[in-house]
Amino acid sequence: MIFFSFPVLETERFRLRELTKEDAPHLYGYFSDEEVVQYYGLEPFTRKEQAEQFVTQIKSGFRNGMMIRWAIINKETGEFLGTVGYHNWNRQHRRAEIGYELKKEVWRKGIMTEVLKTAIPFGFDRLLLNRIGATVRAENISSRQLLRKFRFSEEGILQEYQCYLGEFYDLLMYGLTRSTYEEKTGQKQC
Repeated sequence: MIFFSFPVLETERFRLRELTKEDAPHLYGYFSDEEVVQYYGLEPFTRKEQAEQFVTQIKSGFRNGMMIRWAIINKETGEFLGTVGYHNWNRQHRRAEIGYELKKEVWRKGIMTEVLKTAIPFGFDRLLLNRIGATVRAENISSRQLLRKFRFSEEGILQEYQCYLGEFYDLLMYGLTRSTYEEKTGQKQC
């Protein structure tokens, strides 16, 4: 599916919209924080240009139909909180991986739970995915609990799959299939 315009999503508290170059300072603010990026697969940003390049890559990935990533905005305050989206999108096999991050100041406030309640159905209903995957470091307990809340299954270990600050780390592979999702929601479709 190719979108003619970027789809904007809404939750009760948040607006999910396209990333813009104006978001680069916010991205730099938390992607330069080692605690935020330690599980992300990126080394901490050291230059503001890296955040601008990140936005450019996301926009290019969307135009090429390879990914979609939203900025998470607090509807009441307009505050930029983080991002969520799909990457490694394979139309033939109807699968993609979901990824997300929040700035540290808003961790553990139920934000990503609320956001995924909208982003996951979008993946199945609008992207027509049959499978949503996620890779997570074992130490990232919060992310693992979040995925389990949405009925993602832990499927195995990807050995030394991620290099961060010169060291290799195993990642756990999680997956959620359409049939499991439909079982939960009562919907059935192909």
